Amino acid sequence: MTVKKTVTDGVLNSLSVIFIATNAQDFIEERLKTAKKLASAFTENVQLLVVDNGSTDKTASILAGLKKKNKKLEIITLRKAMDIGDAFLSSVAKVKGEFFFYTLADNQYNIKDLTTALKAVT
Repeated sequence: MTVKKTVTDGVLNSLSVIFIATNAQDFIEERLKTAKKLASAFTENVQLLVVDNGSTDKTASILAGLKKKNKKLEIITLRKAMDIGDAFLSSVAKVKGEFFFYTLADNQYNIKDLTTALKAVT
């Protein structure tokens, strides 16, 4: 049996970064920008995936504008907010990376934890 090596010299073949966003208009753009920058240190093949979890603010329109600039940004829109676990599960089928990192789009978690997690697998 041949095992494909997915990490070579600290570089991943691909990575998906998943955000669950609920009313994230004030910080979604910066969070995505930071995640892209941090992930790019480990792979050129970064998928940004956002689950808009029933937002009632301008999150959807901000994401639509960002999508025009970044074709690799994928958006899943949930019309009605779900609990975090179900919102996350709605994204699983869209994940393209061999590895994925999941977080909330608000500032409950430090996006720089992405670097810590990626260092652990590279």
